[in-house]
Amino acid sequence: MVTLFNKGDGIKGEKITVQCRKPNFGKRPISGTSRHKLQRGSLEGSVYCVIDKPIRSKKEN
Repeated sequence: MVTLFNKGDGIKGEKITVQCRKPNFGKRPISGTSRHKLQRGSLEGSVYCVIDKPIRSKKEN
C-alpha cells in the first residue's frame, strides 16, 4: 500500500470512499462528457481516501 502526502499527489478510481471533517463541493455541476456532469470540490481536516473500485483499462476487456 502506498500513502501519498505531498501537494499535487492525486488518486483515480471508479469508486473512492472519503472521510473528512469539512467537505466542500460546488452547488452547480461542471461539464464532463456530453452525457455526464461532474462535481468538483475540496476536502479539509484530516482527509483519508480509499479506492474501492479501480479504473479498468480497455486492454482488460
